[in-house]
Amino acid sequence: MLTDLITGLSAIMPTTYGAWGTGNAQPLPYLIVFDTGPDDFYADDAHYLKRGTYRVELYFEHKDPTVETQIESFFDASEIDWACDGDVYIETEKMFERIYYIEKGE
Repeated sequence: MLTDLITGLSAIMPTTYGAWGTGNAQPLPYLIVFDTGPDDFYADDAHYLKRGTYRVELYFEHKDPTVETQIESFFDASEIDWACDGDVYIETEKMFERIYYIEKGE
């Protein structure tokens, strides 16, 4: 799931896992993906359903609803459940952040 997620999002804009690394940050906008751990379902003392959960952070200088639609359409087409918090301005970085919380069963 993680590899497919990063590959699919990379077709929309620069995407990496965790951080770009010192001196390697891409120009805005870009995406950073984090694995937030499993959200598995257990029933009758058995591992019933495996679900991966991730946080996808969109960083941008100027709001572009077209980009947001592309990201959300990718999630929908990939049958990925998602929710979004909306935009937050990061004063120290002079940029905005929009966080998507996603999960998908395996």
